[in-house]
Amino acid sequence: MPWPDTVAAKIVSRYIAVRYDLDAITLRRFDPPMGSMPFFNNSATGEIRRGELILVAGSMLKSLEEMGIPLEGKKLEGGKGADDVKAGALEELADAMNVENANSSKMVAVIDDYYKFRDEV
Repeated sequence: MPWPDTVAAKIVSRYIAVRYDLDAITLRRFDPPMGSMPFFNNSATGEIRRGELILVAGSMLKSLEEMGIPLEGKKLEGGKGADDVKAGALEELADAMNVENANSSKMVAVIDDYYKFRDEV
């Protein structure tokens, strides 16, 4: 099943493609499992892998911030500040990336949940 046809998916796949020398279209079309992604260290202990994935996720989220992609307004409700929302996004993205058999499109679902892209109403 391919990645969703959204701006979020295109931005995330492009980021991964440039960073890891992959083809973004192939990534979106085939939705490989997380364990096959170049940043997923299959031989690391769970603790080390999680640390590595937090670094990758943080870099990805920093890239979104540098592009000026805003946080979802609904995530900022209830007195949550931007830093709290960003920390939640980082944790949830790292959790999604840490499931070896999960589809890589799970990353897009998390990012799309925390950030507002121009194709959203």
